[in-house]
Amino acid sequence: MAKIGVGSGAPSTSAAYLTTVPGSTGPVAENGSRELHLEVRDQYNNPIQGETANLTIMEAPDGSRLESPASDNEQPKSATVTTDEQGRASMTYRAPPNIDGRSSLVQVGASRTTEIDSTASLDRDSPNTVRFEFNVTNADESPESYSIDFGPNQTAIANQPGVTCESTRCTYDGSTGIIDLSIPTSPATPDVPFSVRTDNRSVATAEANTDRTEPNGTAAVKIDVRRPGTTNLTVSSGESTSNISLTVRNQDPTASFEYFPPEPDTDDLVSFSAEASDSDGPNRNLEYEWNFGDEASGFGPTLRHSYENPGIYDVTLTVTDEYGASTTVNQEINVSNRAPTARIDFGPRAPLTNETVVFDASGSDDPDDNSKNLTYEWDLDGDGEFEAENERETQQYVDDGDREVTLRVTDEDGAMASTTATMSVRNREPVPEFGYSGDPTRGESIEFDGSASVDRDGSITSYEWDFGDGTTAIGVSPGHIYDEAGTYTVVLETTDDDNTSATKRKSVAVDDREPTATNQPPTAAFEIDPSEPRTGDEVEFDASGSSDPDGDDLDYRWELTYPSGRTETAQGETPTTDPLPPGEYRITLTVTDGDDTDNTNQTFTVSPGLPGLGGGNSAAIADAVEAVRDVDGDSVTGCLGGQRAVLASDASSWFE
Repeated sequence: MAKIGVGSGAPSTSAAYLTTVPGSTGPVAENGSRELHLEVRDQYNNPIQGETANLTIMEAPDGSRLESPASDNEQPKSATVTTDEQGRASMTYRAPPNIDGRSSLVQVGASRTTEIDSTASLDRDSPNTVRFEFNVTNADESPESYSIDFGPNQTAIANQPGVTCESTRCTYDGSTGIIDLSIPTSPATPDVPFSVRTDNRSVATAEANTDRTEPNGTAAVKIDVRRPGTTNLTVSSGESTSNISLTVRNQDPTASFEYFPPEPDTDDLVSFSAEASDSDGPNRNLEYEWNFGDEASGFGPTLRHSYENPGIYDVTLTVTDEYGASTTVNQEINVSNRAPTARIDFGPRAPLTNETVVFDASGSDDPDDNSKNLTYEWDLDGDGEFEAENERETQQYVDDGDREVTLRVTDEDGAMASTTATMSVRNREPVPEFGYSGDPTRGESIEFDGSASVDRDGSITSYEWDFGDGTTAIGVSPGHIYDEAGTYTVVLETTDDDNTSATKRKSVAVDDREPTATNQPPTAAFEIDPSEPRTGDEVEFDASGSSDPDGDDLDYRWELTYPSGRTETAQGETPTTDPLPPGEYRITLTVTDGDDTDNTNQTFTVSPGLPGLGGGNSAAIADAVEAVRDVDGDSVTGCLGGQRAVLASDASSWFE
């Protein structure tokens, strides 16, 4: 007998199910026999040799037996058979010589895996069990004769969509999941009981609309196809039984896929997601194979893949079901040039007002071009307009507060990227300065003057004095009388228009002597040379223009305030600094004739002028600038553009 396979060409595997082979139909006369034929097949519907099966009579008239060699001449109810090279095995049922009544039902069960318990129900849904059913008739009292079968050439099923038949074997192409049958009786006999069943319910099940034939004498049956494979379909009525073999062919799965993003760039992780279904099998058993068009491949319903180079790639997906049927679909994906990466470095990181900030875009990158042929555009003032186009730019900010700087870079292919850096511009503290005039003697008035105080990025809004003897005052130039002699620490606190405060302390020695002739206070004056210094220049301060009306010898005290607010002091009439870093400085001169003092100050700016300062990474420049700003007042030696700069708290280090 020819075998119709599913997944032909697949390698033979272990046994998957047990099935019956159609044979003789109709009832068995008393003392007659019936050949019972079995087949064992694998999951691809190929026959399996050497498999055993147990057959057991579950219901039959007394005296029924399975013909098998038995030494004790008993009538065996159970026997074991082994399949041949065609996967088949056979056993003979022998009816008793006489039965009571017109007919009796015979049920013989077969199992591939266990010995059947004749007292229990047979599992109809198991692929490892089948059942033979027929009647044994009384030869003396035969009932009225009629038969039920699938018709000439199996027309009852052969005429259904997707079904073709040859002899007692039919093939269903699976185009629909339900087959509706009308199985005739001959002659047409209405309202007689019938039954229908399949021996492999994992492939298909059979259900009758009712358990009796229709008025036209047909049995209405619905076949529910579940998966590819082969099952035997049996219909019985009265003493008539008809069998056919139904093979369900495997259908190709359906497949499609999507990817995201729809317009990827090089090195983007592209997510691929497959949609597939198998009309005649579980979707969970589908296999997915991808070819991404760049010699890379993968497996699974969802994958992620990136492309190193731009271009158009043909992506194919092949979906294969558990029975070997497959479907291949493809799409083209266009991978574009990647945009560059914009990066801003700047220093100092928290600049003061009017301090030069260096912005550097050299950290920007074009992932598709190692030569980094980028163009640069800067919005340095946060107005939305790009007004600068160099890789490195500088800017000063007059007002304190948060500032946003935006950099936009464009590569040779026109791809752009931008980034924004936020920095906080710090308010400069006011610089308090004061002197006093008058005789610092108990009971005498001393006039204090804080008008030399300045705020370099705004204005001073208040002056608060603490005279060290428990009394205070406000205002620019208050007067004060000490009741007792002693040394007092006078503190001036100035507050600017940004509500930032700074203090200045000086010691005032008040003696107990009688007042002397009124001393004329000196006058402080000095010049700066050069008047517009650069970072490579030494700066000289000349106080020779100071004078004293009484001709007293003068002492000179200098105080240099750095851009960071730190101060350094020196003495002498004409001190000189080593080269200073760029920024705005304040120099204050205080002269004293032994009795009275006077002070004056000037602000000057050191401009960038060292060789090489205009190049290099801005972070390195910022580090160099900060290197000469030690807020602890320690001596620091730094190097800017190859020039030496020395700052220290003692005058001998930075004044010559």
